Amino acid sequence: MYAALISAFNDIRIYGKDGGADRDLYAAFLDEASRVLSKPGLQDIADQIRVSAVAWNDLADSLLPESVAVFKETRLLMLKKHRLFLEKGSASLEEMLEINHRLSKIQASISEASQISERQAKDMRIEIAERVMEIQDIEFAAIKNLESVIN
Repeated sequence: MYAALISAFNDIRIYGKDGGADRDLYAAFLDEASRVLSKPGLQDIADQIRVSAVAWNDLADSLLPESVAVFKETRLLMLKKHRLFLEKGSASLEEMLEINHRLSKIQASISEASQISERQAKDMRIEIAERVMEIQDIEFAAIKNLESVIN
């Protein structure tokens, strides 16, 4: 379970530059398309997509919640490493290697059974499902609005 959670977290918050499952990048595209195509309605859709980006980040954070110490530590380390890479590049290599070492130690020693109770796992599944449904609603509305602006 741990490997799947960190993989999904990475894909949503770390992969790319700004997290949010790259929805901010798509919103910027819609802003530019709005100007180029003279379709101001695209800016409203860009705003919806930015709301989706926040929802995606909230989903990612729920994958490695505060309530499970080792998950919280993993999340904070992954975000710190990403920030270091963006802000300092190769000048932060030593610190990033230390973070990698700590993450490897966590992964090697983790036993989900000892880190998370059945109740916590159930609560996490419920929260994750709710966040996925929230994202679906936001993006479905944005798609409908996009269809109306394009047509």
